[in-house]
Amino acid sequence: MSKTELSTLCYLERDGKYLMLHRVKKKKDINKEKWIGVGGHFEAEETPEECVIREVREETGFTLNSWNFRGIVTFVSGDGVVEYMHLFTSDDFSGEMHACDEGELLWVEKSEIQNLNIWPGDRIFFKLIDENRPFFALKLVYDGRGGLLTAKLDGERVRFQRYIKMKKCGLTLEDGEYLRQGCILLCILFILLHVIGRHELAKPLECFFAYVVLDLAGVVLRCSWVYADIFKKGCKDFVSGICVTRDFETFVR
Repeated sequence: MSKTELSTLCYLERDGKYLMLHRVKKKKDINKEKWIGVGGHFEAEETPEECVIREVREETGFTLNSWNFRGIVTFVSGDGVVEYMHLFTSDDFSGEMHACDEGELLWVEKSEIQNLNIWPGDRIFFKLIDENRPFFALKLVYDGRGGLLTAKLDGERVRFQRYIKMKKCGLTLEDGEYLRQGCILLCILFILLHVIGRHELAKPLECFFAYVVLDLAGVVLRCSWVYADIFKKGCKDFVSGICVTRDFETFVR
């Protein structure tokens, strides 16, 4: 039986940055090691606005003077938790920031948010916020292990790309639910490995190829395909023969 929760989530803005909370202090935390905004669960008889004001003050020391209610995010964890998150942003607040017992607070450039360890679905609502989209309802369904299965925006299915981090060589791949280029990519890589031989590209490509094969086996079982855009943003890293961790752009159509 699922556990239903009500919560708020707020992103404070200042000088082109968001105040992010790195959840590293709690042992049992669904957001363990993730970067999120500040907020928390409703207390008895609280409105969303009352909850976000209290939570921001408790976790940061700041007092909200005004705020934007951006939307409601239905978070289905996949392991028994359904949370209705009331999403806010604010660039009008006062006070002095203090330490948070939930984790570490840090101002992060908006352009760097995508490089943090955030929930895959957060990438979708960050895009919506950046576009200044009117009030929206976003449903995010996860697989219980942090992988995003489906997303719906105002009742319509969202095309997204799931991020798979390849630990051995550090490359980040995108597992696109609607993409079918996996087989073509495998063929291209197979040819490259034989043509390049002992070239400096061989080692990272070999690592990359091995992991794609393993991931493809698992992906096929859930009727999806691996897609890796190695010639988009990761090309320079491959040419230099260096495997680095790189988050590719999220596409929301």
